[in-house]
Amino acid sequence: MLFRSDSMAYVELGKQYDKEKRPEKALTQYKKALKIYPKNDDAYHFLGNYYYRQNDPKKAEENWQKAVELNPKRYMTLNNLGGLYKKQGKIEEAITMWNRVLEINPNHYTTCLNLANIYQAQNEFKKAFKYYRLCIKIEPNRRQTYYALAQVYIRIGESDEA
Repeated sequence: MLFRSDSMAYVELGKQYDKEKRPEKALTQYKKALKIYPKNDDAYHFLGNYYYRQNDPKKAEENWQKAVELNPKRYMTLNNLGGLYKKQGKIEEAITMWNRVLEINPNHYTTCLNLANIYQAQNEFKKAFKYYRLCIKIEPNRRQTYYALAQVYIRIGESDEA
């Protein structure tokens, strides 16, 4: 008889194969994990990552959505979905996913940066400013964030503040 812990062992093995750049072996392990325990949100998350790297965004999205359905607090999966939607030009969907990430983990630097960059690209500088400032609060030693914030100051005509 196999248990959830056995399923997790297959996920960990799949992750190891991913690190070793052996994607087909990783895929086999994630599928074994789901066969043992079909509600394993980790397996769906990493299966989504696998399909994303294989340039299959549809299957990546399906697996990531299943992971979030099973565990709505999977902020890394939500962040991945946001990135996928941005890449597909679905900006509002990306923003929705990233806002969900920040509801779960308000100190997720990458998500704050994603939102800041999206808003800067849309010329929504007050929103961009808010998220760049949050990025700096979360990780004050990232120089690229200060540079991006300075660009916002310049765009809104307050280059003396930059």
